[in-house]
Amino acid sequence: EGLVVLRSSDAFVIAYRQWLDAVGAGMPWAIGWRTATPRAPAAVSHVAFAGHRSGWSRFDRHVSLSRCSSVALQRAIIVKRLALAAFVGLAAAAYPFATLPVRLRLLGAVATLCAAGVAATAATVERAFHQNFVR
Repeated sequence: EGLVVLRSSDAFVIAYRQWLDAVGAGMPWAIGWRTATPRAPAAVSHVAFAGHRSGWSRFDRHVSLSRCSSVALQRAIIVKRLALAAFVGLAAAAYPFATLPVRLRLLGAVATLCAAGVAATAATVERAFHQNFVR
């Protein structure tokens, strides 16, 4: 297993691995700092996605495996669909109500814009579940 030190906070890991090099002769399972051998890269069966080098999307790495994240994604999709339906319904209902008082027409316009905003926000949240983040 090839070891990669990501941060200086991994000093304990380095010290532990070096200790395993020194005293791990009697422990066949011990892999120390100098005795670690580089591993061949694993074959990835997934199609490479833009923005992530190993070929796994954020959805494949976490969302599909985590029940909590999957439920949150499903709720974001439901909210987006409901908000789009409300937007279309309010926009379609705006024409017959042209004879209503100005305050009610303004309220209808604000409600239509709010539904559009909620749908856009839910679409952004849904996209974040699939988007890869590069550090």
